[in-house]
Amino acid sequence: MLFKKIMVFCLSLFVSAGMVGMPAAAAPAANAVFTPGDANIGYAGRWDRSDASRYVSHWARAYFKARFTGTTVKLKLGGPVNLGVSIDGAPETIYEYNDWYDVPKEDGGGTGVYDLTPAAPLAPGEHTLIVSTLDGYDKMYFKGLVLDGDAALLPAVMSEDSIEFIGDSITNEYRSYAWKVSRELGAENTTDAFAGVPLCNESWGYGVDMGDLYFKLDRDGTTDWTFPPAREPDVIVINLGTNDRDTAAETVLADYITFLRNVRLRNP
Repeated sequence: MLFKKIMVFCLSLFVSAGMVGMPAAAAPAANAVFTPGDANIGYAGRWDRSDASRYVSHWARAYFKARFTGTTVKLKLGGPVNLGVSIDGAPETIYEYNDWYDVPKEDGGGTGVYDLTPAAPLAPGEHTLIVSTLDGYDKMYFKGLVLDGDAALLPAVMSEDSIEFIGDSITNEYRSYAWKVSRELGAENTTDAFAGVPLCNESWGYGVDMGDLYFKLDRDGTTDWTFPPAREPDVIVINLGTNDRDTAAETVLADYITFLRNVRLRNP
Protein backbone atom coordinates (compact mmCIF):
# COMPACT_ATOMS: atom_id res chain seq x y z
CA MET A 1 0.00 0.00 0.00
CA LEU A 2 2.85 2.35 0.93
CA PHE A 3 4.62 1.46 -2.31
CA LYS A 4 1.55 2.46 -4.31
CA LYS A 5 1.32 5.78 -2.47
CA ILE A 6 5.00 6.51 -3.17
CA MET A 7 4.57 5.69 -6.88
CA VAL A 8 1.49 7.91 -7.19
CA PHE A 9 3.31 10.75 -5.42
CA CYS A 10 6.37 10.47 -7.68
CA LEU A 11 4.20 10.29 -10.79
CA SER A 12 2.34 13.42 -9.74
CA LEU A 13 5.64 15.26 -9.27
CA PHE A 14 6.81 14.13 -12.69
CA VAL A 15 3.62 15.25 -14.42
CA SER A 16 3.61 18.58 -12.56
CA ALA A 17 7.23 19.23 -13.48
CA GLY A 18 6.51 18.41 -17.10
CA MET A 19 3.57 20.75 -17.21
CA VAL A 20 5.60 23.57 -15.73
CA GLY A 21 8.69 22.99 -17.80
CA MET A 22 7.00 22.35 -21.18
CA PRO A 23 5.15 25.20 -22.95
CA ALA A 24 1.62 24.41 -24.05
CA ALA A 25 1.30 23.67 -27.76
CA ALA A 26 -0.21 26.63 -29.64
CA ALA A 27 -3.64 25.94 -31.04
CA PRO A 28 -3.74 26.23 -34.84
CA ALA A 29 -5.21 29.53 -36.03
CA ALA A 30 -8.73 29.26 -37.40
CA ASN A 31 -9.18 29.76 -41.11
CA ALA A 32 -9.84 33.28 -42.33
CA VAL A 33 -13.06 33.61 -44.36
CA PHE A 34 -13.61 36.52 -46.75
CA THR A 35 -17.06 37.29 -48.14
CA PRO A 36 -17.83 38.01 -51.82
CA GLY A 37 -18.36 41.69 -51.04
CA ASP A 38 -14.82 42.20 -49.75
CA ALA A 39 -13.46 45.33 -51.44
CA ASN A 40 -10.16 43.59 -52.22
CA ILE A 41 -11.76 41.09 -54.64
CA GLY A 42 -11.95 42.30 -58.25
CA TYR A 43 -14.77 41.23 -60.58
CA ALA A 44 -15.18 41.17 -64.36
CA GLY A 45 -18.15 40.11 -66.43
CA ARG A 46 -21.77 40.20 -65.31
CA TRP A 47 -22.54 39.42 -61.67
CA ASP A 48 -25.71 39.61 -59.63
CA ARG A 49 -24.62 41.21 -56.34
CA SER A 50 -28.09 41.69 -54.86
CA ASP A 51 -27.46 39.03 -52.19
CA ALA A 52 -24.48 39.99 -50.02
CA SER A 53 -23.96 36.37 -48.92
CA ARG A 54 -23.37 35.13 -52.46
CA TYR A 55 -22.59 36.68 -55.82
CA VAL A 56 -23.98 34.90 -58.88
CA SER A 57 -22.16 35.07 -62.21
CA HIS A 58 -23.87 35.17 -65.60
CA TRP A 59 -22.82 34.67 -69.21
CA ALA A 60 -19.51 33.18 -70.29
CA ARG A 61 -16.16 33.67 -68.58
CA ALA A 62 -17.36 35.81 -65.70
CA TYR A 63 -14.50 35.82 -63.22
CA PHE A 64 -12.96 37.30 -60.11
CA LYS A 65 -9.39 38.07 -59.14
CA ALA A 66 -7.83 37.87 -55.69
CA ARG A 67 -4.41 38.54 -54.19
CA PHE A 68 -3.56 36.92 -50.88
CA THR A 69 -0.87 35.70 -48.50
CA GLY A 70 -0.62 32.28 -46.92
CA THR A 71 -0.16 28.77 -48.24
CA THR A 72 -3.69 27.52 -48.96
CA VAL A 73 -6.84 28.81 -50.67
CA LYS A 74 -10.34 27.36 -50.81
CA LEU A 75 -13.57 28.38 -52.54
CA LYS A 76 -16.95 28.57 -50.88
CA LEU A 77 -19.56 27.69 -53.48
CA GLY A 78 -23.31 27.34 -53.47
CA GLY A 79 -23.32 24.53 -56.02
CA PRO A 80 -21.30 22.66 -58.66
CA VAL A 81 -20.14 24.55 -61.75
CA ASN A 82 -17.56 24.35 -64.53
CA LEU A 83 -14.61 26.56 -63.59
CA GLY A 84 -11.15 27.53 -64.77
CA VAL A 85 -8.67 28.32 -61.97
CA SER A 86 -5.23 29.89 -62.28
CA ILE A 87 -2.90 30.46 -59.31
CA ASP A 88 0.16 32.69 -59.67
CA GLY A 89 -0.28 32.95 -63.43
CA ALA A 90 -0.02 29.21 -64.07
CA PRO A 91 -2.04 27.62 -66.90
CA GLU A 92 -5.67 27.07 -65.98
CA THR A 93 -6.80 24.00 -64.09
CA ILE A 94 -10.25 23.04 -65.36
CA TYR A 95 -12.77 21.85 -62.78
CA GLU A 96 -15.73 20.25 -64.50
CA TYR A 97 -19.23 20.00 -63.07
CA ASN A 98 -18.83 16.39 -61.98
CA ASP A 99 -15.71 17.22 -59.96
CA TRP A 100 -17.85 19.11 -57.45
CA TYR A 101 -20.19 16.32 -56.43
CA ASP A 102 -17.93 15.36 -53.53
CA VAL A 103 -17.65 18.90 -52.14
CA PRO A 104 -18.32 18.65 -48.39
CA LYS A 105 -21.52 20.38 -47.33
CA GLU A 106 -21.84 22.81 -44.43
CA ASP A 107 -24.84 23.54 -42.20
CA GLY A 108 -27.08 21.42 -44.40
CA GLY A 109 -27.53 24.40 -46.67
CA GLY A 110 -25.84 23.12 -49.79
CA THR A 111 -22.73 25.22 -49.31
CA GLY A 112 -19.51 23.57 -50.40
CA VAL A 113 -15.86 24.32 -49.67
CA TYR A 114 -13.43 23.27 -52.39
CA ASP A 115 -9.68 23.12 -51.78
CA LEU A 116 -7.71 24.65 -54.67
CA THR A 117 -4.37 23.57 -53.19
CA PRO A 118 -5.00 19.91 -52.23
CA ALA A 119 -1.78 18.40 -53.56
CA ALA A 120 0.69 20.63 -51.71
CA PRO A 121 0.63 23.97 -49.92
CA LEU A 122 1.80 27.07 -51.73
CA ALA A 123 5.12 28.64 -50.86
CA PRO A 124 4.85 31.29 -48.13
CA GLY A 125 4.35 34.78 -49.50
CA GLU A 126 2.00 36.64 -51.83
CA HIS A 127 -0.13 34.86 -54.42
CA THR A 128 -2.67 35.67 -57.14
CA LEU A 129 -5.86 33.84 -58.06
CA ILE A 130 -8.24 34.00 -61.03
CA VAL A 131 -11.44 31.93 -60.94
CA SER A 132 -13.61 31.94 -64.07
CA THR A 133 -16.73 30.22 -65.33
CA LEU A 134 -16.30 28.49 -68.66
CA ASP A 135 -19.33 29.05 -70.88
CA GLY A 136 -22.59 30.94 -71.09
CA TYR A 137 -24.56 28.17 -69.40
CA ASP A 138 -22.47 28.26 -66.21
CA LYS A 139 -23.46 30.12 -63.06
CA MET A 140 -21.01 30.46 -60.20
CA TYR A 141 -22.65 30.87 -56.80
CA PHE A 142 -19.63 32.43 -55.12
CA LYS A 143 -19.84 32.60 -51.32
CA GLY A 144 -16.31 33.57 -50.39
CA LEU A 145 -12.66 32.61 -49.98
CA VAL A 146 -11.12 30.59 -47.15
CA LEU A 147 -7.45 31.29 -46.37
CA ASP A 148 -4.98 30.41 -43.63
CA GLY A 149 -5.87 31.90 -40.28
CA ASP A 150 -3.00 34.39 -40.39
CA ALA A 151 -3.36 35.18 -44.10
CA ALA A 152 -4.37 38.53 -45.58
CA LEU A 153 -6.49 39.41 -48.61
CA LEU A 154 -4.79 42.17 -50.59
CA PRO A 155 -6.28 44.49 -53.25
CA ALA A 156 -6.64 42.64 -56.56
CA VAL A 157 -4.73 44.16 -59.47
CA MET A 158 -7.22 44.96 -62.23
CA SER A 159 -6.20 46.21 -65.67
CA GLU A 160 -7.22 49.69 -66.78
CA ASP A 161 -8.10 48.18 -70.18
CA SER A 162 -11.33 46.29 -70.82
CA ILE A 163 -12.75 44.40 -73.82
CA GLU A 164 -16.32 43.18 -74.20
CA PHE A 165 -17.21 40.36 -76.60
CA ILE A 166 -20.74 39.66 -77.84
CA GLY A 167 -21.35 36.46 -79.75
CA ASP A 168 -22.48 32.86 -80.02
CA SER A 169 -20.71 29.50 -79.68
CA ILE A 170 -17.55 30.69 -81.44
CA THR A 171 -17.12 33.31 -78.72
CA ASN A 172 -18.68 31.31 -75.90
CA GLU A 173 -16.33 28.30 -75.88
CA TYR A 174 -13.89 28.60 -72.97
CA ARG A 175 -10.80 28.21 -75.17
CA SER A 176 -12.12 30.82 -77.60
CA TYR A 177 -10.34 33.79 -79.09
CA ALA A 178 -12.15 36.14 -76.68
CA TRP A 179 -10.44 34.83 -73.56
CA LYS A 180 -7.07 34.41 -75.27
CA VAL A 181 -7.04 37.90 -76.78
CA SER A 182 -7.85 39.50 -73.44
CA ARG A 183 -5.13 37.57 -71.63
CA GLU A 184 -2.53 38.35 -74.30
CA LEU A 185 -3.34 42.07 -74.17
CA GLY A 186 -3.51 42.17 -70.38
CA ALA A 187 -7.09 43.48 -70.51
CA GLU A 188 -10.11 42.60 -68.43
CA ASN A 189 -12.81 40.68 -70.25
CA THR A 190 -16.59 40.50 -70.45
CA THR A 191 -18.06 37.80 -72.69
CA ASP A 192 -21.78 37.96 -73.44
CA ALA A 193 -22.28 34.82 -75.49
CA PHE A 194 -23.77 31.36 -75.57
CA ALA A 195 -24.10 28.62 -78.13
CA GLY A 196 -26.83 28.85 -80.75
CA VAL A 197 -27.94 32.41 -80.11
CA PRO A 198 -28.87 34.50 -83.17
CA LEU A 199 -29.08 38.24 -83.60
CA CYS A 200 -32.65 38.14 -84.94
CA ASN A 201 -35.63 36.64 -83.18
CA GLU A 202 -36.92 35.39 -86.55
CA SER A 203 -33.89 33.09 -86.71
CA TRP A 204 -34.70 31.26 -83.51
CA GLY A 205 -38.38 31.41 -82.76
CA TYR A 206 -38.02 31.18 -78.98
CA GLY A 207 -38.97 34.79 -78.36
CA VAL A 208 -35.44 35.84 -77.38
CA ASP A 209 -32.32 36.79 -79.30
CA MET A 210 -29.09 38.66 -78.67
CA GLY A 211 -30.74 41.85 -79.85
CA ASP A 212 -32.73 41.64 -76.59
CA LEU A 213 -30.58 39.49 -74.31
CA TYR A 214 -27.50 41.71 -74.41
CA PHE A 215 -29.42 44.24 -72.34
CA LYS A 216 -30.33 41.66 -69.67
CA LEU A 217 -28.39 40.48 -66.64
CA ASP A 218 -28.55 36.86 -67.76
CA ARG A 219 -29.47 34.76 -70.76
CA ASP A 220 -32.87 34.02 -69.19
CA GLY A 221 -33.81 37.61 -69.98
CA THR A 222 -35.73 38.21 -66.75
CA THR A 223 -33.70 41.09 -65.27
CA ASP A 224 -32.39 44.22 -66.95
CA TRP A 225 -28.64 44.72 -66.84
CA THR A 226 -27.51 47.96 -65.21
CA PHE A 227 -24.56 49.06 -67.27
CA PRO A 228 -21.86 50.28 -64.86
CA PRO A 229 -20.86 53.80 -66.00
CA ALA A 230 -17.49 53.57 -64.28
CA ARG A 231 -16.45 50.46 -66.18
CA GLU A 232 -17.32 50.96 -69.84
CA PRO A 233 -15.28 48.72 -72.11
CA ASP A 234 -12.59 50.32 -74.26
CA VAL A 235 -13.48 48.01 -77.15
CA ILE A 236 -16.61 46.01 -77.99
CA VAL A 237 -16.27 43.09 -80.39
CA ILE A 238 -19.47 41.73 -81.97
CA ASN A 239 -19.34 38.36 -83.70
CA LEU A 240 -22.94 37.46 -84.56
CA GLY A 241 -24.72 36.21 -87.66
CA THR A 242 -23.81 32.53 -88.03
CA ASN A 243 -27.14 31.48 -86.52
CA ASP A 244 -29.07 33.93 -88.74
CA ARG A 245 -28.05 32.20 -91.96
CA ASP A 246 -31.63 31.21 -92.83
CA THR A 247 -33.03 34.70 -92.22
CA ALA A 248 -33.55 37.19 -95.03
CA ALA A 249 -30.52 39.42 -95.52
CA GLU A 250 -32.51 42.63 -95.29
CA THR A 251 -33.92 41.53 -91.91
CA VAL A 252 -30.48 40.75 -90.53
CA LEU A 253 -29.13 44.07 -91.83
CA ALA A 254 -31.92 46.09 -90.25
CA ASP A 255 -31.64 44.26 -86.92
CA TYR A 256 -27.86 44.64 -86.90
CA ILE A 257 -28.11 48.42 -87.40
CA THR A 258 -30.65 48.68 -84.58
CA PHE A 259 -28.47 46.52 -82.33
CA LEU A 260 -25.37 48.62 -82.95
CA ARG A 261 -27.27 51.81 -82.16
CA ASN A 262 -28.58 50.36 -78.90
CA VAL A 263 -25.17 49.05 -77.85
CA ARG A 264 -23.67 52.50 -78.43
CA LEU A 265 -26.43 54.12 -76.39
CA ARG A 266 -25.43 51.94 -73.41
CA ASN A 267 -21.73 52.48 -74.01
CA PRO A 268 -21.32 56.06 -75.28
